[in-house]
Amino acid sequence: AQFAEGQALQAARSLEDVNATMRRLAVVLTLVSLAGIVVAALLGRLVGRSAMRPVRRLMRGTRYVAATQDLSRRVEAIGDDELAGLARSYNAMLEALAESRRAQRQLVADASHELRTPLATVQANGELLSRAGELPLEDRAQLREDLLSQLRELTGLVGDLVELARERPPESALEELDLAELVAGC
Repeated sequence: AQFAEGQALQAARSLEDVNATMRRLAVVLTLVSLAGIVVAALLGRLVGRSAMRPVRRLMRGTRYVAATQDLSRRVEAIGDDELAGLARSYNAMLEALAESRRAQRQLVADASHELRTPLATVQANGELLSRAGELPLEDRAQLREDLLSQLRELTGLVGDLVELARERPPESALEELDLAELVAGC
């Protein structure tokens, strides 16, 4: 329709429908965002747990060894990543420690065996010396010399054990050797 000059038609429509749609859209977007955050958190937790599984295995292994002193338990090393390398290093350390413990036990067994003979001899010679009045003078002198020799051997063995206990290599003194004299003696 045409309007006369100087006349205008003003038409307005309510924005309530648009505002209602915008409110529904805001609620839907909020719910979708919250659902996405929850799903992301659950997935992150799941991924984090699976990624931390090797670390927990290693921690359980170290706690077990610390609590039981059982060096035979190893940690499973799967893959080529840093955690698998750490598990392999841990297992190698346990093997070296177990070998050290075996060597220590062997040393103690060998040392006790080596000390028994001179101790038995010293004890027998000491008992004989207690009845020295019954022995001829030559036998008493020989007995004293045997006793002193065994005591020197015991002193040397104990000194060697002390050197081993210091956890450092013994310092050996270099001495000059005259081969001509050695050959002449042979």
